[in-house]
Amino acid sequence: MFKKIFSKIGLVCMLILFLAIGTFFTSDIGAQVWQILRGNPLVQGKLGVQGYGQETMRISYGTAVTEIRIDAPGSPLVCVDLTGTVEIGTTEGFVNVDVAADFLRFSVQLPDTWIDNGDAWDMEFEFDILGIGVGTETIDVRFFEYGNTTAIITDTLTGPAARAWTNLDTLSTGIGADADLGPGDVLLIEMTANTGTDDFRIWGVRMKFVPGLERVGNEADR
Repeated sequence: MFKKIFSKIGLVCMLILFLAIGTFFTSDIGAQVWQILRGNPLVQGKLGVQGYGQETMRISYGTAVTEIRIDAPGSPLVCVDLTGTVEIGTTEGFVNVDVAADFLRFSVQLPDTWIDNGDAWDMEFEFDILGIGVGTETIDVRFFEYGNTTAIITDTLTGPAARAWTNLDTLSTGIGADADLGPGDVLLIEMTANTGTDDFRIWGVRMKFVPGLERVGNEADR
């Protein structure tokens, strides 16, 4: 008789344990997976993490009017008629774009650890700039995809009266919704003054992005 009672108690305890585990996974971990991964990760092939990733690149003048220096993952490209200050550690570097004919150009590789969910805020670009003048300078910004000579994104920046990290005017929430972009892609970025009086100074650029791992392509593609 006691053996049957203890057997039933053990059965009830096991049932309660399984219910508790099930509730924990569905209400807590399950909810977190839904919030982080948005959808079935086995189908999407994505593994996300909380928060956001950030890559910051300092920009400074080179040794000639066509040269700049930029931190990784950026790479300098040939520019036109720039001025500025070289970064030497004890002196902060920057680049001046003085007239509409000046061109500031560099390339940036988008992080492999970026998850492209197709939302604008998945990938955001900010520029550490100052409008030289009245502080409402219009700066033209063009994004080119690797191997494409037609800009895939064209926007403007409004040069602030005080140095600040500044978003694109139209795409202020980010560029992650652009169908041409994906993890590991290389972008060429070109910046010019809209008119001869839209002078600006730039110290750096940074990317903010949704971090994680995303499967790109198939095993057979290797």
